[in-house]
Amino acid sequence: MTLNQPGGELIDAAPPVWCARVVMSIRGSRGVTDEMRVERTLRNRRLDVRARRRRRAGFSLVELVIVIIIIGVIAAIALPRVASRRGAARDTVLSADLHTIQKAIERFAAEHEG
Repeated sequence: MTLNQPGGELIDAAPPVWCARVVMSIRGSRGVTDEMRVERTLRNRRLDVRARRRRRAGFSLVELVIVIIIIGVIAAIALPRVASRRGAARDTVLSADLHTIQKAIERFAAEHEG
């Protein structure tokens, strides 16, 4: 198949398999060459792909709500564990402080004999 380039010269191009079906489906038009129909169809398909990409670029509201719900569930599972670990850490610090105070009192008693 030969296609017209913008400069008017003809080039040989091997069309994709679906192109033959497209050409067969639009053969009924009068006054338009096969090459023009194929070029128009290819251009329209490229525009369709771009429009689909643009339309699909963002998140839908449903997807956003689902993500927020999942994050909420994970937070609900994790917060009690974090709180209990924080309490255990506080107990450990308290125990270490009491041990330090005990050593200070023992040292004071040893230095002042009683």
